[in-house]
Amino acid sequence: MKTMRLTIMVVAFVLTLSLCGASSAGEFDPKELPSRVRSIFVAKCSECHGRGLSRPRAGLYLHELGPLAANPEWVVPYEPEKSYLWTLIRDDDMPAKGAKAGPLNAQEKEIIRAWIAAGAPLPRSSPVPPSSAKARQESTDTFTLPPAPMPQSLMTGLFAWFGRFHVLVIHFPIALLAAAALAEAIEAWRGSWIPSPVVRFCVLLGAASAMAAVVLGWLHADVGGFGGASTMILAVHRCLGTIGGLGATALAAVSERESRRGRRSVSFRIALWTGACVIAATAHFGGLMVHGKSFFDL
Repeated sequence: MKTMRLTIMVVAFVLTLSLCGASSAGEFDPKELPSRVRSIFVAKCSECHGRGLSRPRAGLYLHELGPLAANPEWVVPYEPEKSYLWTLIRDDDMPAKGAKAGPLNAQEKEIIRAWIAAGAPLPRSSPVPPSSAKARQESTDTFTLPPAPMPQSLMTGLFAWFGRFHVLVIHFPIALLAAAALAEAIEAWRGSWIPSPVVRFCVLLGAASAMAAVVLGWLHADVGGFGGASTMILAVHRCLGTIGGLGATALAAVSERESRRGRRSVSFRIALWTGACVIAATAHFGGLMVHGKSFFDL
């Protein structure tokens, strides 16, 4: 009797393990992952990346997996930790704080991570240019084509085009204010209180380029549609950048006054070194938006 009872318990235990294993395997079946991921994106991310938007955040439609999987800046197949999309989802930066659909739960996050780890597979039917209404309907059953973007006004398009120069201009205040801070540190180490022409030049040009970078950055994000990569990181980047630009302008005014007076002040040096750190931090957060939080990981 005891032997029969023990046998039944062992059989039940083995069956339970088998069922759990089958359920787990089915949950992350690579064939089902594309449709499950797409359903999550449609349900939770349409507010910022839906097909009905003329200008989605970061210029990205998440209801269409093909372009997303083919974009190496967002998805690195088989390597979730190197994928910018996964780092945003993992760190709860996407969906954005306060999104109407709410945040992703642990299971939804794991499904997206598993999809990337599986190589970011696509639905069985690939998108092809439909030649007829019937073909169009068949192709959109599993893969939806993005809507045609709404035409922009000439002024909006011009502002968006100017905003792209933010990526170029931002390098000038970073280099110039860092050079000014270093030159002023050398003057302080030497014990000199005479304003340096090198510092004066770098601060003036650095302040002008910093304010240009601030204006172009706001255009790039808001008008150009590149402001949705990460709400929290973008907010910090904007705040630090604006403070740094205004601070650099104030530094330039003080530098000119002290250059005419012929005497450098301690407060200017402290403000210059602090401003250089703020600009460096601004550049750091800008880099996080472009390359992701795992860019410096070993």
